[in-house]
Amino acid sequence: MNSNIDISKIEKNLDQLIEKARKEGLDPIKNRNDKIIGIGHTMPSVTELIRSELDEESTYRLLSAITHAHPFAFNQLGFRKHSKSSDKDHMNFEKSLCSIPM
Repeated sequence: MNSNIDISKIEKNLDQLIEKARKEGLDPIKNRNDKIIGIGHTMPSVTELIRSELDEESTYRLLSAITHAHPFAFNQLGFRKHSKSSDKDHMNFEKSLCSIPM
């Protein structure tokens, strides 16, 4: 390590940079170890973008569940109660294509 590096000067410059960024509405970004790794805004998740920009979070979540082969999505959209099912104790299901409201 180079002994000519003044760590206290670097820390002072970083503190000044963080203060300037906060005045502009930007906060430090920290990792899970509480170490500053950047300044600004974190990238929103895809779900957050779909919610805020398209207002289609529920549709996105349902299509995502189908894409990732979650059983609940296939059960809800891939089957329907059999039209001739008369036994109330046992429901019979049949394959069905369900339309997704868009």
